[in-house]
Amino acid sequence: MSLRSWADAVGVVMVAVATSAHAVDLTGETLTFHRLYPDILTTYGEPFSPATVTVVAGPDDDTNWIELVYVSPEATTISFSIPFRTGWEGGGEVFDGFAVSGFSFDPSSAYLVSNTTGRNVELSFAPDMIYIDLVDNYPDFLYQGTFVIGFPVPEPATWGLFGAGLAALGWRARRRC
Repeated sequence: MSLRSWADAVGVVMVAVATSAHAVDLTGETLTFHRLYPDILTTYGEPFSPATVTVVAGPDDDTNWIELVYVSPEATTISFSIPFRTGWEGGGEVFDGFAVSGFSFDPSSAYLVSNTTGRNVELSFAPDMIYIDLVDNYPDFLYQGTFVIGFPVPEPATWGLFGAGLAALGWRARRRC
């Protein structure tokens, strides 16, 4: 393989890898928060009627269901805070959690940043929706704490990789002229 072919290949790979790690910014997204129980098809109802917000910087987009759950969307995270031990008595394996819908992008890159509820939190995805299941709340259905859902932000090394790939492609194009 010649040096020119090698530079072409490396440049294309570097640019492709770097652009696959795109930044996600929730600012400007109009998101709807749902409380779901006992399955992902059933909205819990009062006081948990779906709440729709447009994400802005600061607390102006925060929403809550009375004093039971506080939701704080930010540029790259969504925090759910449950300030005191709450839940429902009962048994059986059901979906007990939340959904966030209305994303203008595929949210499947979301991940659990932190969890202080003492329960396992599982994420699953639909094309414009994230399902958040508090899976260990059987049979007592009680939980308290905060969990944060995050979205990837490219690290400086990713931007360096992108720049190096563009430089390799530019060097190759210049050599052709």
